[in-house]
Amino acid sequence: MNKLQVRIGQVPLLIDQIFKLSFFCREITVSTSELNFPIIEREIKNIKRHLKHFSEILEIKNICGTDPGDNVRAFLDRAEIKIVLDDLNEIKTGKISRETGPIAGIYSGLNKAANHYSLILAFDMPFVSFRMIKTLVDILDEDIDFDKSKPFAGETKKGSDAFIIKTEKGFEVLSGIYSKGCMDALEYNISNKDNKISNIFKNIKVRIIEEEVLRSKNLDMLNFFNINRIEDYNRFEDIWSNEFLKCFYAAESGDTFFKRWAGFFFR
Repeated sequence: MNKLQVRIGQVPLLIDQIFKLSFFCREITVSTSELNFPIIEREIKNIKRHLKHFSEILEIKNICGTDPGDNVRAFLDRAEIKIVLDDLNEIKTGKISRETGPIAGIYSGLNKAANHYSLILAFDMPFVSFRMIKTLVDILDEDIDFDKSKPFAGETKKGSDAFIIKTEKGFEVLSGIYSKGCMDALEYNISNKDNKISNIFKNIKVRIIEEEVLRSKNLDMLNFFNINRIEDYNRFEDIWSNEFLKCFYAAESGDTFFKRWAGFFFR
């Protein structure tokens, strides 16, 4: 099956990830192959219909120490999303081939981003939590010294090129923060058909976030669950339908989509 068919409740998983990013990001870019472009374009055109499922979020206050605030309200009103073709993006040595994989998506997204730093998130990770993303963003904020004269460009006087979580499985390269400072290393490796994302780390300044940081924030490994095989999809359905949530909403999660969604996202 094409993973773009996966839904969380009634909402396409792609749209679910876009909404989660709206808590933190001024712009949202979807990087895709030419083959999947029409499917993504269709879903984004229908995004207002999907986003009605999230309208209750605006009633939540002080969950995880935050109010959804104006960023989410503006996103619900505007929902402007950019789509980038990762297999047609020119680099110095020619076009990125369709076989290049996720490294091409990261390169293409960074290349088209308005900001210096981008939060990279694979769309097939259904249980990414607010606190996991906030942990990345907070560490970014600690690490860098923003040039206050260019607040929207996000250019920095100093700071790491990437912020990557490392678990016992290895680097979580598709749920991290990357900057435009990674682009030369990405381009070089793509040109040399080295498509393993973590291989760029030796050529950039990367801040690695170890598991003890995750434990200190009570972040579970469910954050990094992704759907690659039909067995993963079946596990996803089982977790979504049956797993007990040790979170704010656990006692009253009920069967409604929103309460269940909020239970997972704000756990």
